[in-house]
This record gives sequence, structure tokens and C-alpha cells, in this order.
Amino acid sequence: ISPIISPLADVCGGFLIGGVSTTVPSFKQTSSVAAIVVQKQALVFDLFHTLVRVDPTWGTHQELGVSKELWTEHLLEKSPKRLSGAETEPFIIVERLARAIDPNISRQTVERATETRIEKFAEALINIPDDTLKFFQRLSLLGKRIGLVSNADVMECAAWYDSPIASFFDSVIFSCRVGCAKPAPEIYSACLRELGVRSEDSI
Repeated sequence: ISPIISPLADVCGGFLIGGVSTTVPSFKQTSSVAAIVVQKQALVFDLFHTLVRVDPTWGTHQELGVSKELWTEHLLEKSPKRLSGAETEPFIIVERLARAIDPNISRQTVERATETRIEKFAEALINIPDDTLKFFQRLSLLGKRIGLVSNADVMECAAWYDSPIASFFDSVIFSCRVGCAKPAPEIYSACLRELGVRSEDSI
């Protein structure tokens, strides 16, 4: 959960993102963040591991029969094409990553892992906790522009527009749709342009 979420939730009525408790900030910290939020025209959020969480008991590595460490390394550090949208075929994305780890993984295993990966990310986007929905309902009353910037491939964001929180956002930027990923400045600039605000007027 982002460090800003807990004090921001206090500003919006005490609802915590995802219904997950965090360390309660001091009054001074809460007041400081609240003051900043009130001054800004726009709030920009990350998505995965901040607003939504994929089933923590599951992992693509389990489906493939490879180590979590190797899968995470290849997924996060060795797959720029999937994040930039240069690769858009789900099976090809998973196959390339899987066979870089184990060239002998079968096609059937890759197909099963691909299907499950799509399903798990869809579940995370669709099954939004009530506290998160209430948070955004209250946040929308503040009259702020709300943006989303997320590093995601086509599988991970496929179900976004079925998510009950999708309608709260004025700008939604997924890396695979704009050709660049965080921390590249261009991805943030794309969001700010859609929001119609300057960087100094957003947080």
C-alpha cells in the first residue's frame, strides 16, 4: 500500500484501500498529507499492489513449475516488450518468459498458465473490496481529477473496464498502451495531459 493511502483515507472518511490496515500515521503526518491533497488539483494512483491485489496464494511460477525468484526476475527485469506493448499475444509473452527459464516446459503447461494468469488478474480487478469502493466514492466528492498510471501488459489490464472502480478515473494510462513504462517521465506526462494539469498541481 502506498504511504499516502492511509492519511489520504483519513481525509476521505477513514476508509483504507483494499480494506488492509496500515500503520496509523501521527496526527502531524496526517495533517501534512491532508494539507497537500487539498492544495492539489489531481491525484494519480498506481494500480497493482496499491489499489488491487492479485491472489497472494497463487503465482504463475506455480503453474509453470519454476522458482518464484527466477519468474519474478524475468517478469520484472527481462520483459520490457510486454510492458511497452511491443508484445501483445498473451501466450507468446508467457512462453518466452517461461522457456527462458526452462526450455523444456510444454506448450500445454504454458497455455494453462496463460489462461490462469488472465483469470487471476481479472478477479483482482473485478472483485474490489467494499472499503476501496467507498474510498473512491468519497474521494470523488472532493472534486479532484483522478489518474491511474500502471506498468501492465495486455493480460494484466484486460479486465480493467469491468472493474467497479474504473469509472472513478479521469485518466487511465497502462504502459502497454502508451509504449513506455515507469519510471520513464513520458508515462506520467501522458497522464497529466489527459488530466489537464501540471505536475506541480498533482500528487
